[in-house]
Amino acid sequence: MDMGELRMEVAKCKAAGKVPLAVVGTAGTTVRGCYDPLREISGICKEEDMWFHVDGAWGGNILFSPTHRHHADGGDLADSWAWDTHKVMGIPLICSTFIAKDVKLLNTLCGHSQTAHYLLHKDTEDWDLGHRSLQCGRRNDALKFWCEWKNLGDEGFAKVVDDFVDNAQLWEDKCEEHPRMEMMSERVYLNAPCRYNPTPGSTAHGIDLNELNIELRDKLLKTGKFMIGRANIRDDVILRPVFCNQQTTRKTIDDLFDEIIKIGDELVASELYQSDDDV
Repeated sequence: MDMGELRMEVAKCKAAGKVPLAVVGTAGTTVRGCYDPLREISGICKEEDMWFHVDGAWGGNILFSPTHRHHADGGDLADSWAWDTHKVMGIPLICSTFIAKDVKLLNTLCGHSQTAHYLLHKDTEDWDLGHRSLQCGRRNDALKFWCEWKNLGDEGFAKVVDDFVDNAQLWEDKCEEHPRMEMMSERVYLNAPCRYNPTPGSTAHGIDLNELNIELRDKLLKTGKFMIGRANIRDDVILRPVFCNQQTTRKTIDDLFDEIIKIGDELVASELYQSDDDV
């Protein structure tokens, strides 16, 4: 998020006679795994009396890692967080959390349920989440996360995150070393957006790199060996390996990389992807 653009949008909102209510910063974007400058956003929110919410559904887990948590610096200044522990930490679906500094605000927000005298009572309000939950009644999904946290502890969770980042770094290193692979964005977290390109650094003559990588991924999935995502960064189609599985080994990473190169080479060598000059 660009702070100049943020200030401009707030000014436009006020000039139109509207009240800027909140800003949502992102801790770990879906495709690139990037982090907004949370501390700077917090400063502007305080100046303008706006609520500061952080969408940390994907990347909030980085706070467990003393080595990498600096990417979410300033997150402690937020008024609220969203965080999915079923992403990265290996907790079974679904285990989503909404964290707010002021519990009283949740009580006020969910005050519509306070009239349910047959459900909610004063002597249970400290532990009965119905008093401060829009759903009133819900499963205790946080229990499975609590159990795993008790099992692994802070250090265990830090190792989970650090190991995943190491795997993503390994993938990035392999892409940078290989003549036909290129990273498509700076890698920050567990996302390693990349693509196969016969001539990295330039547009492959006579080859539509988007179509090439779409077909490459389709063929990769049909091998039955690997499954990785596909996405777009602006107009470019990218391969989207994300390293968040504790069963992933160095051999898994090497085999996936080799398979991508093999399929890409075969596609480029086929008549379908030969330019007019090559025919």
